[in-house]
Amino acid sequence: MADFRFTVDTEPMADSIDRVAYHVDGVTTAVVAMQTAVVIAEQRAAESVCQNLDKGFYTLIRSQISQKIAKLRSDVDSKLMEMAQQTVTLKAIKSRMERDYMMIANRYMKLFGSLNNNLRIRIFELDKDTAKFVTQDIESITNRLGRFLGSVSTNQSESVGSSQVIASSKTKGLGYKVVEAMHLFISDIKQQKYRVSRILAPEKGGKNFDCYIPVMIAEYAGKGASQNQVKFSLPKAGDAVLNSILDKSINNAIMSSIDKLSWVEADREEKDKVNAELNQLIAKADCSERVKKQINQLHSANSWQKLQ
Repeated sequence: MADFRFTVDTEPMADSIDRVAYHVDGVTTAVVAMQTAVVIAEQRAAESVCQNLDKGFYTLIRSQISQKIAKLRSDVDSKLMEMAQQTVTLKAIKSRMERDYMMIANRYMKLFGSLNNNLRIRIFELDKDTAKFVTQDIESITNRLGRFLGSVSTNQSESVGSSQVIASSKTKGLGYKVVEAMHLFISDIKQQKYRVSRILAPEKGGKNFDCYIPVMIAEYAGKGASQNQVKFSLPKAGDAVLNSILDKSINNAIMSSIDKLSWVEADREEKDKVNAELNQLIAKADCSERVKKQINQLHSANSWQKLQ
């Protein structure tokens, strides 16, 4: 069997492979550098695009806002000018109306003043003596009485008696007025003490006690009302302030407890008492028989109840 052996020199191939590896490393480095450059370029481009978009959007919004501000400012300026013009016009109208009013008022004052003077003259002409007595003589007499009341007449002996009578009568009149004022003052004091004694309790020492007042409560269906109406009646005191306090207190008590109370049928004895009292009131009433009969019929047809 033949045996062939060959010896091949691989050194050139190895050198070539070394050179290829060097170039591959260079290509790898170039690719990495290019990729880095591409990423940086893309980032810069993105930043530039974003900046341009932001700047454009800001410019657009600013221009729109500026346009709106300019439009609104022009509207406001036009309104201000219009209002200023209207103010001037209104002031002119007001001044003209004031002048017209004063002119018309002066005219009518002169007219009515002349009418008053004419009427006064005519009235005085109807009865000259009485008018002169009222306007001149009485005033002079009154002034003379008030001026010379405390003086003693020494010029004429026959007028001394009259002066003394006048002075004494005026003194008596003033004294009567003083006595009357004292009487009214004392009467007011007595009435005030009586009212205070009626209001205040006779007991002393700050004791608290309960006073019971009879109250009549009536509930009825009013016309056009969504719920029943409630009325109450109680005896009236002699003082209006006390009546007002009682009305407010009882009204608050009724309104706070009316929902808790229930209406029940009254017993026969109580109804008989009410019927007897109503019959007495009807008999004493000053009305026709037809009205009394109608009242009895309405009362008989009504089935009233009482609170429990």
